[in-house]
Amino acid sequence: MKYSITFLSCILVSLCFAFKAQASEDISEAQIKSLVAQGDSCKQQNNLYRALALYEEAYRYDASAEVLRKIIQCHYERGGYQQCLNLYQTLPADSLTLGDKKMKYFCFSNVAAVDSALYYGRLANREDPYDSRVVSKLASHYNKAQLPDTALHIANAYCEYDSTNVFVNRQKAHALYQMGDYKGAMDEYERLERYGDINESTLYYLALCYAKSNQLMKAYDTFVRAAEIGGYENPHVISQMGIVAIEIGFVEDGVGYVEQSMEMLQPDQKLMYALTNTLAEGYFKWMEYDKSIAHMKQSMKYPDSNFYVYYRIAQAYAMKKDLKNERAYYQKFVDEALKVTSPSENLKELIEYTQQRIHEITETLFFQGEH
Repeated sequence: MKYSITFLSCILVSLCFAFKAQASEDISEAQIKSLVAQGDSCKQQNNLYRALALYEEAYRYDASAEVLRKIIQCHYERGGYQQCLNLYQTLPADSLTLGDKKMKYFCFSNVAAVDSALYYGRLANREDPYDSRVVSKLASHYNKAQLPDTALHIANAYCEYDSTNVFVNRQKAHALYQMGDYKGAMDEYERLERYGDINESTLYYLALCYAKSNQLMKAYDTFVRAAEIGGYENPHVISQMGIVAIEIGFVEDGVGYVEQSMEMLQPDQKLMYALTNTLAEGYFKWMEYDKSIAHMKQSMKYPDSNFYVYYRIAQAYAMKKDLKNERAYYQKFVDEALKVTSPSENLKELIEYTQQRIHEITETLFFQGEH
């Protein structure tokens, strides 16, 4: 009897907890609206982290598209483009609004999913040809894809409604330049300049248009302005400025600019040394000894090279059974290693081993009748 009462007590306690949990899960519509309103307030104050938490709490009780879109907007503004796309998968495709299509376009663009981006960009542009954000970004996609005629078509369609939008006109000008219509591109870039779009890129392409049209002095002056805005850090601007300078007779300045741009365009020497040695090591392990040797010799041309490379080259020649070259590069290693003022114990041992190996090779070549 005692055990029965205890058992019944446990059941009653469990039921109490169950009813309490159920009550906690039941939330009124007013409470849900309050959560959303608090989220809206936080979002207006740019507290996206708190807004997102409130919207997600509301979505637990009201899995509506309206609340979901608020969550998506928060993720988008926080850079969570993939999260946005994942959430959109929960919405039926036929329920997507124009705003959803635009959002998916920008998200796909930001995660470099070009095909999907173009698909939704075209959809959004077809339904709303007056959204300059979509038009300029879509035209930019086509310009980058080397399809300037399509970019120009999209930009021109928008410009029939608004011919003064800077972002759209940039893409229109670039499309004309890519198509070889330098006069048309020049007119557009000059118009952008009049609108106040005075930046390195606009002036650079305007200067290129002047150069292509044989207006060399204008080109030079405009290249100078572009270089000044860019702090003389863009090698493409500086190289073109140098080329034009030489053509108009400013030879000394032009040569200086071209040399400066060449230095800037050179890859990082330390990185090149490291990459070349990595290739050499890879070919060595792959038993492609000729290629390994070629890359090791190339690495010796970089400032950060060291005499240990001679030792590795000798080892590669050893794998090829090329005794003369093996001995020659071991000797180069020893010659350089002996110049070290305070050699480590490891280096001393390596020098001793190498000298012994040179002696062995010399004896072998002697008995083979070679020197």
